[in-house]
Amino acid sequence: MLNLKPESEVGAGLRTYFLVCLLGISVGLNIFFGLRIYKPKLWHELQLATVRPPVLRSDDHLRGPADASVTIIEYSDFECPFSAQIHPSLKKLTEENRIRWVYRCFPLSAMHPHAAEAAEAAECAADQAKFWEYADVLFESQGDLRNSGSAASFLTDLANRVGLNEERFQSCLSAHRNQGRIRSLVAEGNSERIEATPTLFVNGKRQVGSLSFEKLEQLVRSAAKQAGK
Repeated sequence: MLNLKPESEVGAGLRTYFLVCLLGISVGLNIFFGLRIYKPKLWHELQLATVRPPVLRSDDHLRGPADASVTIIEYSDFECPFSAQIHPSLKKLTEENRIRWVYRCFPLSAMHPHAAEAAEAAECAADQAKFWEYADVLFESQGDLRNSGSAASFLTDLANRVGLNEERFQSCLSAHRNQGRIRSLVAEGNSERIEATPTLFVNGKRQVGSLSFEKLEQLVRSAAKQAGK
């Protein structure tokens, strides 16, 4: 014989179910707003944890051995003093064949008025297969770039210093041929919640800001160990 529960019991069960759901939603919202208001740093870290780390692009600028156990993807700004500080350390680790280094231009134009043009200039140098040589002298001359009356003229002087074809370089820079690429890199960085430079991904793990050589070396050593090499 079919045993049906009284209608009053069914109604009471539904009410209990909805009350439990409302309680769960209320607790969740309290945690959500509580973290945002009272623990903004923790909330920010939780948000970043949901963002997938960048992967290699076919048009990336690579430096160092292809089989290195540690790959560092850097989002950097040629006019950022902290990016300039860490550049020699990354270069040294690359020269020691300890990392594969990927450089991605991420000009913070709101803070650095020459950053976007400098990024375009570096990409123009890449068109002549001298991206890294140009990037090195750009950072070495960062103070002069910041104080230059004409960024285009200064950037052309650097092109001559590294042996670029001046006519080709000037044509590339004045026509803004790499502006679209820079915008694409910035858009990609924004989607990965890049908020400051330099931002490094050491085998996928995010690290924001400049580091001493010793600290950077420690991160690389740890990443290599985790990679089993």
